[in-house]
Amino acid sequence: MECARDVEARIGAICALPVRGSSHLFAVAGGNPRGGNQIRVLEYLPSTSEILPASVGGDEDGSEEAALVLRLPASGCFGEDSERRAAVRVVRWKPRLDDEDDEDDEDDHDGEDGGGSADGRPTGAGPGAPAEPAAAAEPQLLVTVAPGCVTVWRVTSGSDPAAEVLRSWRPPAGEAAASAAFDPTAACRVVVAAGGSIYVWDGAATEGTSPVLAARAAHDGARVLDVSCNPNRPWVVASAGEDGCVRVWDMRHCSADGSEAAEGGGASQLCLRGHSHWCGGVRFNPFHDQLLLSSGTDGAVCLWSAPSVSSAPLDPEASDDADGAGAGSRARPGKRAADAALRRWATHGDAVPASCLTWSAGSAWVVASASVEGHFAVREVPHEAKYKILLH
Repeated sequence: MECARDVEARIGAICALPVRGSSHLFAVAGGNPRGGNQIRVLEYLPSTSEILPASVGGDEDGSEEAALVLRLPASGCFGEDSERRAAVRVVRWKPRLDDEDDEDDEDDHDGEDGGGSADGRPTGAGPGAPAEPAAAAEPQLLVTVAPGCVTVWRVTSGSDPAAEVLRSWRPPAGEAAASAAFDPTAACRVVVAAGGSIYVWDGAATEGTSPVLAARAAHDGARVLDVSCNPNRPWVVASAGEDGCVRVWDMRHCSADGSEAAEGGGASQLCLRGHSHWCGGVRFNPFHDQLLLSSGTDGAVCLWSAPSVSSAPLDPEASDDADGAGAGSRARPGKRAADAALRRWATHGDAVPASCLTWSAGSAWVVASASVEGHFAVREVPHEAKYKILLH
């Protein structure tokens, strides 16, 4: 199923917002030379398969709420390059752990498989599951990425939000940082894509700024454009690169100097090929980590099933031999379903950058994407794939 809407502006980024009733909300940021920069909120209605403009907040008299503005000092964003003011390419919050069990919501967790909610979120969803913003002004973590500097911030929310630099890291000479992501299974572990390499960095370290682990020439010499961390398996990272591939890594088999350890067959666990040009974005599903999304400059969005690198249970119907595990994959011990491409949507007609690819905040089965030229689309995971996950 696909539902689309053209926005009369170039789109720079989209973001999933908390759900409202049965609908899904997405913030769409973009602009044009005549109208300036704008943030629109679009509402996807599954019941009617429509995407409509959404009303957001506001008082009874119709006036809109004033937005809270968090200002980050240039010296923290750009480090030694603060005078040059290079663009901040990526801003990402650390996923908040949702450890609270709400007894009043027990009925909402009765899903089709008896172990999850109807929207695909498992009961007691893991650390990758989006959580509602905290009412108290407790500190949260934010990472910003400029070409020459990656910075982790401690942010205090409230009526007067403030941010302080926790740690900064500069990529090696000749390597520009392109993306970063928090590992939701750790307190402050950050994965960075810079040049052709992937770095794992401890943002909470009190001494030193060197990466803990590194995978060099991760995409056979091509630049790494985006990274995403498995929400359930520590150290497991997906990357997207200019070679058109999505690769999945177990970073425990790397060392700080970028060499791979011999144990376990090396760091690279899986290679998925589905794009005819650069693959610029990759996203693990925050509820079911066997599902992956990728997007590229070919205008395509690909949906992958990758149980071989997930925390998914063994599939009793899977074949004993691992030959069907997908090109470039290494089968894990036991019977597990084969890795496969589930869908390839190619209706955008223009590049879909990493900033324009997101899962819904309220459902495991809804994904949104947008092209830079203003084509916004919402799709759903195919029913056969959904039920296979729920029943196993």
